[in-house]
Amino acid sequence: IEFFWYGCPHCADLQPSLKAWLKKKPADVTFRSHPAAFNEGWTQLARTYYAIDAIGEVERLHQEVFDAIHKSKKLDLKVLAKDTKSLFEWVGTHKVDVKKFTDAYNSFAVDSKTKRTVDTTAAYGVDGTPALAIDGRYLIAPHMVPAKAGAVDYETFFRNVDQLIALARAQRKGK
Repeated sequence: IEFFWYGCPHCADLQPSLKAWLKKKPADVTFRSHPAAFNEGWTQLARTYYAIDAIGEVERLHQEVFDAIHKSKKLDLKVLAKDTKSLFEWVGTHKVDVKKFTDAYNSFAVDSKTKRTVDTTAAYGVDGTPALAIDGRYLIAPHMVPAKAGAVDYETFFRNVDQLIALARAQRKGK
């Protein structure tokens, strides 16, 4: 499980390496993204992810949300915290039915998932983003991997992820 927050620049930086790793991840590994939320201030962007997921647009829009916040600056975190109008307008510029997105965003299902996300983040012991939980037992984050010249070494990070997957697999066989 990838724990992320759209407002996190480190999560945005992780995405290209994560996408590359997903193409070669072990066949028996199931992967899913999960928005993290440490407090109510983070839940609006969790709600955004769940709404995008509800309308079946994660594959197309997940990276686009990161880019709109961190690269093009078309979505401003301070504005989004006060008013979702800019989010709905932005979604419309990406050939998404705004009413369908708005209905999903305000739906009971998305509201329920959003409310649970703070508890889920805490239950996994996530204290920062990005982080990956492996088999419900191991938590690893890029900042835990020694950096070269102050930069995150994503190659080493994903090698460590693969090692934790192998360890979890071995422990399951040992039971």
